[in-house]
Amino acid sequence: MLAYLSVGEAERWRSYWKSCCASGQPAWLTSRTQGWAGNYVVKFWEPAWKSIVLARVRQILAQGYDGFYLDRVDTYENVSAPGGSRAAMIQFVREISAAARSIKGDAAILVQNAEELLDSDSYASAIDGIAKEDLFHGVAHNGARNPSTMVAGSIALLKRAKARGKSVFVVEYLSGSTASSVAAEIRKQGFVPNFAGRNLSN
Repeated sequence: MLAYLSVGEAERWRSYWKSCCASGQPAWLTSRTQGWAGNYVVKFWEPAWKSIVLARVRQILAQGYDGFYLDRVDTYENVSAPGGSRAAMIQFVREISAAARSIKGDAAILVQNAEELLDSDSYASAIDGIAKEDLFHGVAHNGARNPSTMVAGSIALLKRAKARGKSVFVVEYLSGSTASSVAAEIRKQGFVPNFAGRNLSN
């Protein structure tokens, strides 16, 4: 059982919000959203934000979870960290992984998206798998087929992870005959298909 943990956004309904954000905006918090109301981009390299995330790692493992599903790793693309946001995110994921495994040696670390980080050996060694959204369809959230060069580039990176023994899941927001066809494509690549509705409130 994996616990969802957003590493690149702060969420208004989380327990840390009242103590950290209700009386003013901390240095690590921005006012920007990336598509979901109540979720705000964070300066994920800031020590205070890291402390919040690592505290949640400890709390979650104490509740008996087996590991983490890390979301918004791709936030690094939309902020500018000192020394480079890509390197800062790789380091952060490594820190989360190390902290989790210091408590539970076999803690599983699954990341969502940002497959371009898989070309970093240190990053790949810190995770157990990746879930890629919209691999074949819907990168523009309209259900259309993605450009072939984009699909091929992502598949090459995901296969690199699979060759290293990492689990690869593909999440597509499709239904009906299109979903059946795409499921076959996903399995052909050696990945695990998953289908869902994009509106999480339904």
